[in-house]
Amino acid sequence: MKTGYIAGISRGHNAGVCLIHNGKIVFAIEEERLSRKKYDGTPFAAMSLIREYTDKIDFLVISHTTSLNDTSPKIEFSGDDVYTGYARKFGLIEDHKNT
Repeated sequence: MKTGYIAGISRGHNAGVCLIHNGKIVFAIEEERLSRKKYDGTPFAAMSLIREYTDKIDFLVISHTTSLNDTSPKIEFSGDDVYTGYARKFGLIEDHKNT
């Protein structure tokens, strides 16, 4: 079964990104390997590497031990959580006006 591109974001302690294309891992990296900060919990540098492999993702999956609820930071103009907002900013997922 073809699933397209799935970006898995692990936020919090030992944050990282895994990009899967049609069921196969394309790349995976922990943020601390890029930032050189032990236990770095904000995977923005790792997320930026997605663009080296694809211009669009079909699914964005965000995981953590706590939910992205009303107390999580939001992007002011869109209401997105910061990870979805980042993916939109870099054109990896559709803009709000197109969804």
